[in-house]
Amino acid sequence: MIVFISKSSITKSGYVQKEIKFALDIAGEKPGRDYPIIPARFEEYKLPDRLASLHCIDLWKPNSFDNLLRAIRYTPQESRRRAINTASAAMALT
Repeated sequence: MIVFISKSSITKSGYVQKEIKFALDIAGEKPGRDYPIIPARFEEYKLPDRLASLHCIDLWKPNSFDNLLRAIRYTPQESRRRAINTASAAMALT
């Protein structure tokens, strides 16, 4: 889930805060990266504490759209496949 946020959206109480809480609650019920949350900032500012531990995409920076697409496409299966390929390559070198 992508959480698009701006300075004004995080400083207001209300619906945006409820949506962020809902997303974090859902992600907390799922193991690992099965339900990743990707904060996407429109401008530079400090993320709320509840989102600070997550990798954030800064939409104003170069290549941010590519980084966002890469994060969306990333899956736990891809992570496992990379680990297996790395381990296989390391064993082949020994």
